[in-house]
Amino acid sequence: MPIFSSGVEPGTWHPSALAAGPFAGLQGGAIAGLLIGEVEAFAPLHGWGTAVSASIWFLRPVPAAALRSAIAVIREGGRVSIVDNILWSVGSDQPCAMSRVTLSD
Repeated sequence: MPIFSSGVEPGTWHPSALAAGPFAGLQGGAIAGLLIGEVEAFAPLHGWGTAVSASIWFLRPVPAAALRSAIAVIREGGRVSIVDNILWSVGSDQPCAMSRVTLSD
């Protein structure tokens, strides 16, 4: 059973019961894995290299509901690429979490 399944629209996700945390909402490790894993999946397509560091900011509790993410390239090319991935609950305009991933060739 996957922790998240992709939705119909690109960048949308549906959490399974495995993503649940001990309180209401989703577990932080599952969210971190989703954010970083999505950047790593796009990296070979864009020539970003391999992830060498990542930071995750949990801005508010992530509900056990449909989610959407958006990748934003901060710096691309040369030896280092920096990519953000931001996560929202579908229907909300305030992000729940974000990651910044540094990738290098």
